[in-house]
Amino acid sequence: MLENEASVKATAMAWATSNRLVVGYSDGSIALWSVYPCFLISRHPVHHSLIVDLSTGYPSHPFLVASTPIGGVTKLVDLSRPTFETTEVQTNAVSWQPNMLAYSRHLQGFYSVYPSANALNTMVAFLHQRFFPIVRRVFVGESYNSSLAVGRTHPFLLIGSTDGSLWSLNPQVELFNSRRGPTDRLRIFQHEHRPKELFPADSPASERGASRFLHGFAVEKGRRPKGEVKVQPAKKQKRPKKADVGAVEGGADDDDDEEAASVMDPTRGIVYEPLSRVTSIEWNPNQDFGCWAAAATASGLVRIMDLGLDNVPS
Repeated sequence: MLENEASVKATAMAWATSNRLVVGYSDGSIALWSVYPCFLISRHPVHHSLIVDLSTGYPSHPFLVASTPIGGVTKLVDLSRPTFETTEVQTNAVSWQPNMLAYSRHLQGFYSVYPSANALNTMVAFLHQRFFPIVRRVFVGESYNSSLAVGRTHPFLLIGSTDGSLWSLNPQVELFNSRRGPTDRLRIFQHEHRPKELFPADSPASERGASRFLHGFAVEKGRRPKGEVKVQPAKKQKRPKKADVGAVEGGADDDDDEEAASVMDPTRGIVYEPLSRVTSIEWNPNQDFGCWAAAATASGLVRIMDLGLDNVPS
């Protein structure tokens, strides 16, 4: 709690070191706290609205802080030089989903929601710490994304969505191979929850509802991350006849509609059961168990998984 500012609430936090804590506030400011002894080291005005998500470059660059406000631009600030070491992505967007900002020590950058004003945005982007305004898309989801996590001992990325799906992929393939086709991704499981209101009163599930996990999905190709509308090369048009003018105009309208439908795919905006979503994901940071991960769902279930492959000769 800040002194003499009771109306300002802490909305996000992240560890900088074992004794330093970075906190984002509802007025858009970011503060660096000492845990022991407990005192405020510095506080800086960064955004103009509530901070939804916060992430640091710990342990490689602990004082690099990336933050996303509820409305505005995503910014990167170096708290060791906060007055002049700052940059941002020049795209105004509305972000309401936390747990969508994480640092990758292998690639020296941050993964976040792709900064876009599109209401049906389901993309995840990579922002390098030295070239933060340059955004690279690495994932296009089937529904709204709700959480993500980057491995501490490996570069693999886990992405949870509102339909209960948990996706796994290696984003390095998308970042370092710009001219190859769509890369592979795997849906590890899909969580479905049925609320208690849909069960009869004499059913055991009438107290809390029921959930199930679907797994065993095959590897599939990801959507094209570099834009889903393929621009056709311009061709020299002949002058149409009077009888064909109406048909040509109608065809042009149809093409425009198809392109708009590809970008604004309405299936991405489907509203799923709120308790089906994957709310939080985390990889195990220990070297010997780095392939273990935990995924929490809105229904209250937590799934612990070993996602590593044993290379044991037969």
